Amino acid sequence: MLCIQKNRILIKHYQLIITLESTIFECKMNQQIISIKGKNIEIRYYSQDEIMLMGEFTSIIFS
Repeated sequence: MLCIQKNRILIKHYQLIITLESTIFECKMNQQIISIKGKNIEIRYYSQDEIMLMGEFTSIIFS
């Protein structure tokens, strides 16, 4: 599940972080890969099953 606000995205029930860079974040969720692109992307906090991202987001792609 994704909760999207202006400069914040909360991802719940993720399984694996694949990529974390300042311009792209990718994680596995169920049988999908979520790719989030933007600027200054950082993890604000994370736990075993959720992640809060901050940044200037430009796209979210499910594959």
